[in-house]
Amino acid sequence: MIDNLSNVTEEEAYQCKILQNDTVKISTQNPDTYRKLIRHLNSENIIHHTYQMKQDRTNRIVICNLHYSIPIDEIKEELQKRGHPVRNIFNIRHRVTKHPLSMFYVDLEPKENNKEIYNLQYVNNMKIKFEPPKKKNTYYNALDANSTVTQKPTARGPTNV
Repeated sequence: MIDNLSNVTEEEAYQCKILQNDTVKISTQNPDTYRKLIRHLNSENIIHHTYQMKQDRTNRIVICNLHYSIPIDEIKEELQKRGHPVRNIFNIRHRVTKHPLSMFYVDLEPKENNKEIYNLQYVNNMKIKFEPPKKKNTYYNALDANSTVTQKPTARGPTNV
């Protein structure tokens, strides 16, 4: 495999590390080497997994206080007029009822002025607010093999089984 990779790019442009389960991790030094390597793996039909490069990722923001009935195309046009190219916009829905909320997720194309969008206050003559997306809180039940699960007593009292 190393010989195969050496034919694609210089040996100094990448590093290999052997992981568990016969897995090989390849780290590249620059984006050009990364692209050459991915192109080669795809052409050879080699099964692989990649992460999107940081410079190619979109920046996700949330628009608050913008009514859900406003067409997405109008929002997109307004943001592009102000110098923020948009890749995708979609409405946020309530997690239980699935009703549309007055908030939108916006995926901005990677650009240097993406932080300036937080300074905008009006879109389509409506006062809005831009926020970064909130992280989801996930709670895990940390039980190990030695612990026991106890039930919460009910209003009738504990029952004997």
